[in-house]
Amino acid sequence: MTIKKKFYIDVYSCTVLIICCDNVKRSVNRYCKKYDPDDKGISYDVVGFFYKPDGAIKEYFIWFDINNIDVNTVNHEKSHLVEEILKDRNIKPSGEIRAYLDGLISEKIAAFFAYQKNNIKFK
Repeated sequence: MTIKKKFYIDVYSCTVLIICCDNVKRSVNRYCKKYDPDDKGISYDVVGFFYKPDGAIKEYFIWFDINNIDVNTVNHEKSHLVEEILKDRNIKPSGEIRAYLDGLISEKIAAFFAYQKNNIKFK
């Protein structure tokens, strides 16, 4: 099973695709090949993953294992996402700017999980 939700962050003109699936490694590798045919992808199993296609600053991806998700994994991948969005725009990822973006993304992710409450169970 795969559940996806894309959301737009207007202040930074970018989209984030959340993907919850039962095989993160396979899904990540498919996306890596789609965006960069030379990308080898990952060779290990993961419960969460962040991906940004090379050179992209308008599209970001985060994956979660639909059967093995916890708050730590969500916060870990969200942290990578926040840092990359700001770094891609030459903004130091600290202080109020980071806090604002972190809160905004937290709301989007929380809304996604709340909407999917019958399909995704947290550990």
